[in-house]
Amino acid sequence: MKGADAKATLDNMAKSLKGYRELIASRNVPETPEGYTDFAKLGDKFQIDPKNAPHFEALKTDPVFKSITAAAHKHGVGQLAVAEIYQSALNSMSEAGILTPPIDHAAEEAAFVPDAAKNLPPNEQKAAVDKRVNENYAFLDLMVANRGMPKDLAEHVELSLCSQAKGHMALEWFKAQLQAGGAQPGAHGQAGGAVTAESLAAEMAVLEAGKHLPDYKQKHTALQEKYRTFHGG
Repeated sequence: MKGADAKATLDNMAKSLKGYRELIASRNVPETPEGYTDFAKLGDKFQIDPKNAPHFEALKTDPVFKSITAAAHKHGVGQLAVAEIYQSALNSMSEAGILTPPIDHAAEEAAFVPDAAKNLPPNEQKAAVDKRVNENYAFLDLMVANRGMPKDLAEHVELSLCSQAKGHMALEWFKAQLQAGGAQPGAHGQAGGAVTAESLAAEMAVLEAGKHLPDYKQKHTALQEKYRTFHGG
């Protein structure tokens, strides 16, 4: 790198830098990690398999792919190489039967808006969805605390079911079945079975979580009768 004089040294450095830039350009390394998701820049060099299109469309918000592209950019890996590696991985997972469709979180949230909130403003719809989700999590907590459900099993239910609306709806179905059979979890710190003021309050809380269900009024009437009986009314 060192030349006969300062000018020659600077010339050598300029040539080296130019060569490095040309090498980077030939590899098609994006200027930033975010550039890896702009697959249109690859033109005819890369074609997304139609069956993989939903997965590629979800990459801009995928935290895992974000960390991959950060490392790829750091080491000067070209965009084409990253795209081909990712598509190859998708194909392998698909063949092995372990590839699941990407989750459209906005669509899942829209599908879980309670009927009573469907005509409300978007922020109120979101609040209603959040309330419904949190009540399902509270139900699982009660099952762990008072019905003997293993904590790791409850955590598995959250991870495997609660990322989608249908998973939450399944939880609500189980809650409804427990209510119908009189086996709902009691309040925190109370054993299930014996009727207490706490267990009645917990039963009411679970019932309110299923307020959108068609048999809510019938079950609410039955629970009110249990309250009257408990209090000697």
